[in-house]
Amino acid sequence: MQQNKEYKYVAKIYNYLMRSVDYEHWAQYILSIYDLLEIKGENILELAAGNLKLAEKIAVRFPQVIASDISLEMLKLNDNNLNKICCSMEQLPFKINFDYIYSTFDSLNYLNSEDKLKNFFLEISTVMNGDSYFTFDVSLEKNSLKHEKRLNRKGKFGNIKYIQKSEYDKNSKIHLNHFKIMLEDGRIVEEIHKQKIYDFDYYFEVIDDAGMYVAHCFETFTYENANENSERAQFIIKRKN
Repeated sequence: MQQNKEYKYVAKIYNYLMRSVDYEHWAQYILSIYDLLEIKGENILELAAGNLKLAEKIAVRFPQVIASDISLEMLKLNDNNLNKICCSMEQLPFKINFDYIYSTFDSLNYLNSEDKLKNFFLEISTVMNGDSYFTFDVSLEKNSLKHEKRLNRKGKFGNIKYIQKSEYDKNSKIHLNHFKIMLEDGRIVEEIHKQKIYDFDYYFEVIDDAGMYVAHCFETFTYENANENSERAQFIIKRKN
């Protein structure tokens, strides 16, 4: 119970650190991809939904959207009428297929081993059919190199203090974000977020091995083709059958 209380504060800090995200712009981009693909169905799933602010924007058009996240505390941050499911995107509990699935904020980079990434694509294919699309963005090495130092920061939210230390190892291609959160009663909670920065071409290989293919791959927030020199890439994939 005590740990749950601590992670409630951790979730609040993460939510605070994401305050500069333009959720409206991001939602419009996700919806524009839906329109570009001329999807007819409205059975929609968000993976790694976090604080649900993006799902809220999507729900204006598609109120039946299902928002899923592994963190119950993150899902509880927002008291709304969204359809919420607490689950890991590596073990999806759904027995239905979705017409459109999306994940944002480089959530797939948290699958920090090749086996995890391979298994994820096999898992996501179980809730897709031949007409389904899955879109997700990933952070590439150029993005880590550009923003590594910018993410070294500290501050205060209410009576809670936090320190974030960011470091990228070019050899292992692991980007670490170490959070140290000092609660108002003096206790300290620490978390390390470990992201794997995969090579651009590797995504095409692992997607193909999972029985799917890349229908489009854009520079995130654009409709221009991404490449190995991009900072971020927006993949749109389908099943082969």
